[in-house]
Amino acid sequence: MEYDAEKDVYNVSVKVSNIGDYPGRSVVQVYAQTPYGVYEKQNNVEKSAIQLVGFAKTDVLGENESVTVEIPVKRYFLASYDANNAKGYLLSAGDYYLSIGDDAHDAINNVLAKQGKSGMTDLFGNLEAGDASKVYTWNQADLDLSSYNESVYGTGVEVTNRFDHVDINSYENQSYTYLSRKDWANTYPTIEKMQVELTAEMANDMDCDWYQTKDTTSDWYKDTQGAHESVSVSDFNQTTSHASDNSDVTKKFIEMKDVAFDDDEAWNAFLDQFTVSELISLYPDNNGYAGVAALAVPAATRGDDGTCVLQAHLKAYDTDGLAWPSQVVVSCTWNVDRYADHGSMVAEQAIFSDCEEIWWGGGNMHQVPWGGRNMQYYSEDAVLAYYEGAAEAKALQAKGVAYSIKHMALNDTEAHRESTATFCNEQAVREIYLRSFEGTMIEGGGMGCMMGFNRMGLKFCPTDYNLMTKVVRQEWGWKGHFTTDADSGIAVKDHYLEQLIAGIDYTCWEQTAGPAAITSAINGGDGYILQQMRRAAKYTLYVDLHTISVNGLSANTRMISVTPAWQIAVIAADVCVGLGAVVCLALYAVSAFGKKRAEA
Repeated sequence: MEYDAEKDVYNVSVKVSNIGDYPGRSVVQVYAQTPYGVYEKQNNVEKSAIQLVGFAKTDVLGENESVTVEIPVKRYFLASYDANNAKGYLLSAGDYYLSIGDDAHDAINNVLAKQGKSGMTDLFGNLEAGDASKVYTWNQADLDLSSYNESVYGTGVEVTNRFDHVDINSYENQSYTYLSRKDWANTYPTIEKMQVELTAEMANDMDCDWYQTKDTTSDWYKDTQGAHESVSVSDFNQTTSHASDNSDVTKKFIEMKDVAFDDDEAWNAFLDQFTVSELISLYPDNNGYAGVAALAVPAATRGDDGTCVLQAHLKAYDTDGLAWPSQVVVSCTWNVDRYADHGSMVAEQAIFSDCEEIWWGGGNMHQVPWGGRNMQYYSEDAVLAYYEGAAEAKALQAKGVAYSIKHMALNDTEAHRESTATFCNEQAVREIYLRSFEGTMIEGGGMGCMMGFNRMGLKFCPTDYNLMTKVVRQEWGWKGHFTTDADSGIAVKDHYLEQLIAGIDYTCWEQTAGPAAITSAINGGDGYILQQMRRAAKYTLYVDLHTISVNGLSANTRMISVTPAWQIAVIAADVCVGLGAVVCLALYAVSAFGKKRAEA
């Protein structure tokens, strides 16, 4: 094993030999044990005795055939989050162990053997012997609080507590015990029912109606928004139309394709051309949006998934008829190439359905077997999920389909998932619940993310500014766009301004209430909401510029609305059939009335 300081990874090299009589494949699993000492116990930094940190699968090996497998292990995965003292990631002082094994049980036995200890017992109570030769160890003399003080993604943003509100003990007069390795006997959960009394402080966090008009004084947008219109929009007239020849359009959608996201000058000039109503038209979703003709922004199509791409309005393509294995089955292959193949084939299906983006895959954990979305959620292990999501997303994005993972975050149950509150501490949020999203969205470059209906702690996920903006956008540096979960009857989803401010860029399967709320705010002179709407439009347009939406477009592209001849024929036929039905009903009525008169 060698440490690559430039890439910050441990390169594990393993020779695998087939000593059997038949060809086969083998999974090489790499596990880590990191120090758990006085500092960790004093500050409630929890650790597993063994944790998965990397894996790879061989090709088919024939009898007596061997291969050397290289597995990079991120040092970042050996760090632990200290939410109580350091309020950031740390690398503990002490002995570190990397072990290969057929599973976690085998790996810990190998570590115990390296430590000169007896192995664990099997199901029958027999002691098992580990293999010390399968373990690499080193000592770190000092506690390291600086290596991951800033984001590993080069944003320069300090990593610190953002999820204190998810810990129930952060509320006054609340004291609940978390399971702890330092005291199994007194912290292991009992089966007694626990009840939480809602306090005024907690009720305040549950209330999503927190936004008050923030900015009615900024006039920067009044003379610029809708620059290609034939009349001024300083009065926020949402019905203003474009000049008929669009002669004042200086830059169309396709011309932004290779413009960097951080090129504020270019993006502001492009966004200035949109009318307010055109910006807002990108916010509601009906499996996509209709496009903006004046700026040659094509219509976009999005699809949902179970185990296939579902397109409610594209049934003629029969996309519901072709289903793929569930994410659970795919995870069980332990094969990154298979993960990528899965993503690639799903992308082909999406492209066939004229679909630029799919709400696909799931980053939440399998905490219980009866979790309602277990067929979508990758795994119960955060690192395995990290690599599956990353490989799938990378494959979809490579073919021009935006991968939109769901449902961020802590969506542990499907029953009563609307506003279900899940509590845990920041270490669990970062090391477990967000890690698979991190892999999909950053490592894999997935450009979409669907939020959950649940609450992180007591904050409704789509209104959690710390989650979407502070961590994902600022700390991770993600350039994708966020959506709500699909239309629901729950009232909490109606807080559209709060969702927009927190980081939501469009609302899934909702067409009227959201645009109405945003339009009303902007018409009332709220410049802050208009700024947020520009931000949301920018993220959505940036995503679509990295999809098949750009295929066939050029700076000379013009968008016109036409009604195909076959549609005209169908409409005419419908009208004729309708008129015929009316005539038949009228004749029947006359006949029936005449018959009654004759009988009388």
